[in-house]
Amino acid sequence: MKGIEIDMKSGKFLFISALFICVASIFMMPPRAESAGSALFPKIGTLSESVKEVFERISTDGTKIVMKIDGKNWPNVEEASNHIQGYAYYKNLFHIFSHSDNKDYGRLIFVSTTGEVKNNVEYKPDKVYTVNTPLDKYNHVGGIQIIGDYLLVGTAKDDKHGKIWLYDLTTINTSDPEKPFLGDPKLLRDNIPEASAVGVTDITLLNNNTVSADKSVYAVGVLSGKELVLYSSNAVDTGKIMDVTSLQYQNRYIFDTSGEYQSIGLFCAADKSLCMVGFRAISTGSWKDEYDVYQLTDKEGFFRENPRILLNDVHVTCHHGAMPGSYGVHFRWGAGFQIIGDGEYSSQIRLFATQRNHANSEVAINVFSEAEGSEPVEPGGPSTSGKGSGCDSGVGIAWALLMLAALLGVRKRGM
Repeated sequence: MKGIEIDMKSGKFLFISALFICVASIFMMPPRAESAGSALFPKIGTLSESVKEVFERISTDGTKIVMKIDGKNWPNVEEASNHIQGYAYYKNLFHIFSHSDNKDYGRLIFVSTTGEVKNNVEYKPDKVYTVNTPLDKYNHVGGIQIIGDYLLVGTAKDDKHGKIWLYDLTTINTSDPEKPFLGDPKLLRDNIPEASAVGVTDITLLNNNTVSADKSVYAVGVLSGKELVLYSSNAVDTGKIMDVTSLQYQNRYIFDTSGEYQSIGLFCAADKSLCMVGFRAISTGSWKDEYDVYQLTDKEGFFRENPRILLNDVHVTCHHGAMPGSYGVHFRWGAGFQIIGDGEYSSQIRLFATQRNHANSEVAINVFSEAEGSEPVEPGGPSTSGKGSGCDSGVGIAWALLMLAALLGVRKRGM
């Protein structure tokens, strides 16, 4: 058998072409999108797509993810009276749980999205961090929401008085054990009703807001049972939400629903209206999980006298982990809402539900994403894009050209 000889001229040309495509792809292709990658949430929908249509594409059957967490890494709480209250997903870095504790402070639990993955539905995170909420006796922590690199948290004490706190997640420290894991939060508002859940979004682009191009205004919602109170912030430099110094009362809504909301999410629609999703579990025997979607302002940007219902009584199916039944995965224990993308508009969202507490060395969550055509959920954390980075895409093309170069450049010298 005789050897083979590669046509170096053809091979060099195609190799250089492949290399060029990969390098060019790095600069030309968009990076992987991350949840709320900037301080400004994208508006949900597009100019030709409604909020209702976006939510109607979400599957009502949850995808279960099991986090294998050693009990010593979870807060030492009495399960009979304390439990997870809220959930948020921070980029591709952390699952964040809020957790009540009747001893002294509430807790924020940060579970890393990296670690050992098994069976595509189970993973063991490499790190779990716990942070006490501020002020002794304000130990009831409600539903939470992330906006960009900031986390809004409501706390309350037994007399039903509450406070709203804002954390800067860019202060997270995982490298120096001598320093705090997370910087101190900012107190946004004091002496409010019990904050069973809070929500936040950027409302600068509401039509009735007249601020300069370099300023932003935020809406903050505080839920107490069936009552929602909405506030708006003073105008601050865009991206500088920690500079907010005041929250002004805007409106109050009472929701006529079959159960109280345990978590909420505020967002703006492409038509520039302020909207809300509310999560509840009917705890009167059925433990049925439902959510509703509302429009809180009209298209002129003014708050409605009564919220307009866009979707109501949407029933979802949750799949439990180690805790079954009422203690299992429900919107009651911790619901979350994620907008995917950091552009002006987004048609991709995810909803979350968590189990009541750590049990049998695990914590389970359910992810609700697009019913058709959505990529599988990654166990370490929900994938934020169906597309790879520029180099990921370019490498595929480059390898194809390299293979073509080999095929075209090979000459048979005889057998």
